[in-house]
Amino acid sequence: MKRLAGPATILALALAGYGFLLLHPGSVATAHSDLATFHLVRKQALFDSLRSGHGVPLWQENQLSGGPAFTDPTALYLMPLHVLFWMLPAARAMAPTIWLLLLTAGLATWVLAGELGLTFWPRLLAASAMLFSPKLLLAAYAGWLAYLPTMALLPLFFAAILRLTKEPTARHAAWAAAAGALCLVSGMTQLVYFALFFIAALVLAGREASARVFAWLGIAAALAFGLAAHQLVPFLAERKLFLRQELSYAQFLAGHGQARSLLTLLWPDALGAQAGNVGLELWEDSAHFGFAALLLSLVALWRRRKPALLFGAFLLVTLLFGLDSPVLRAAHAWLPGLSLFRVPSRVLFLGAMFCACLAGLGLEGLPRWAGPVAVLLVAGQGVFEARRLFSRSQPEALDPHPDYAQLIAGDDHRVASAGRAALNAGWAASLHVQIISGYEPLSLRHYQRYFELLRHNGIAPFAPSVWTDLDAVARWDLLDELGVRWVVAEASAKAPPRLQLAQTFPRQPELFFYRGLFHQDLAVYRNPGEQPRARLIGEVVQAAGEDAAVRALQHLDASRTAVVEGAFKGAGTPLLPEEKALLDRFRPGQLAISTHAVAPRLLLVSEVWHPGWRATIDGQAAPVLKADVALMGVAVPAGSHEVGLRFQPLYLWPSVLLSALSVLGCLWLAKSHRDC
Repeated sequence: MKRLAGPATILALALAGYGFLLLHPGSVATAHSDLATFHLVRKQALFDSLRSGHGVPLWQENQLSGGPAFTDPTALYLMPLHVLFWMLPAARAMAPTIWLLLLTAGLATWVLAGELGLTFWPRLLAASAMLFSPKLLLAAYAGWLAYLPTMALLPLFFAAILRLTKEPTARHAAWAAAAGALCLVSGMTQLVYFALFFIAALVLAGREASARVFAWLGIAAALAFGLAAHQLVPFLAERKLFLRQELSYAQFLAGHGQARSLLTLLWPDALGAQAGNVGLELWEDSAHFGFAALLLSLVALWRRRKPALLFGAFLLVTLLFGLDSPVLRAAHAWLPGLSLFRVPSRVLFLGAMFCACLAGLGLEGLPRWAGPVAVLLVAGQGVFEARRLFSRSQPEALDPHPDYAQLIAGDDHRVASAGRAALNAGWAASLHVQIISGYEPLSLRHYQRYFELLRHNGIAPFAPSVWTDLDAVARWDLLDELGVRWVVAEASAKAPPRLQLAQTFPRQPELFFYRGLFHQDLAVYRNPGEQPRARLIGEVVQAAGEDAAVRALQHLDASRTAVVEGAFKGAGTPLLPEEKALLDRFRPGQLAISTHAVAPRLLLVSEVWHPGWRATIDGQAAPVLKADVALMGVAVPAGSHEVGLRFQPLYLWPSVLLSALSVLGCLWLAKSHRDC
């Protein structure tokens, strides 16, 4: 029972401090939150797919005209800590999931503190400092549903590595592999990347480091990658498709790295009021880990014991590495992989863990009464911060009920939002609509280029972007080609003559990032130029690569002519009236199309091209062509045929097999008593 006293106390503290998250699911919806803008659409798509019997979605349709779902690092469909999204509608599962993530952070830190040799009250303090960390609360406030699992699980990873270095056995290698794999698929690769450097320093600084330790560490690392292969391998295989590649130093900083962020150690609002500021993401730069935790960290450093000095050095590195400096510039230039990430100040989330451990080390040796007092002080500040941050929640943002939803919903057409404030793209799945714009941290490069042609008919320099906005249309033929039937706009906006007003809806709920929920009059327009999702094309232009396709598409009418990258053998003549393509069946990632042509034609499908798409014609495999920069084409022969299209992530089944074999390997090691 003594072994359960600590975890039971942490659970009781989580219920007492964050019980409102369980009682009021809408309490986590704030003006600054990613929950409604980004995560709602993915999680609702998961719930709907499971409920309809289609399993975990591999492809999503609700934003940006479609894109990979399962392999997206932020989707986390198989993350154990997101299991509630399998059982509840996304809006209801958000707050309980955040509660579970915070609880896990506390429990994982309890385990890590135990590996540091702390006794009951110091262990409980370290766990409480993580459970109620102002830094993690800011992540919850920001709606970082994909990043919180990484923050919650990294203490467990550190603990497993510490145990393995002390006792290099097969069983401990298995646990280290499992903890590492969970971190690898937890959503915030950037934080795992940073953590690996600290773990390397932790191993090298230990007296127990030996050839046997490094051997088991190597085995654990290989197994960790294998366990995570089902998600990592397909994602790595498609990495070149994304707009974000290596970043310049300015893009890497992304406006962060100010020296004054260090003031937040003692003054939480030194950068501005967290809950009211509508500018820069202050939660990324805040270095406030709690007053009591910081004070006890200083006590630990004053005693100059080895674990405290090591974790103190780690904490100092996190504080300095988030600042714009010559050292950071050199690291960006020379450290492999660092230039793939943005906002280096995110390393401060690791600082929260180091500070929590230091606080526990500082409490060790103090009078017994200091333990309960310190835990209450840490919990008290955390509860205060949570109540302050979530005091102005907007539950309707997670469960919208606009009057226009029934008009525009449908699975055979798409919707365009004329401006980010007209229709929040994050509501797409819950409203059962498909929006051509949206929010995606990992934008597909070729779709962004298509969208630039749609908006400007030009070739813009490409920089990392998370928003694809439709605020202007230069090429209506490209918008028509995406199958856009409805355009939602502010009622006061002047609509182009080609659009037909369907209905005006007064005082509709809208959500604008950082402004929050508000109401305005909206107008819904019918787009008479809508093209079907699948159609035959008579005239085809061939291009040698994407750049050539972009240049060619600038000067062509996409309603009659398509640009294909690579070789295509077709008639190259206008279509006859009897030549048609009919969409027989559609669901995300799967289409069935009937075609009838008098000559070889190009079947153009307005699904976003990805190398994971596979086509069949009458059951026989056929190549999928990249058409009009971002869409798909299939060369169909003359006559009547059945065309099938199905999406599957690259190397999915080999990756799943590798993960399964790694699971068996971990189980074998976990049951083994070998130590060498």
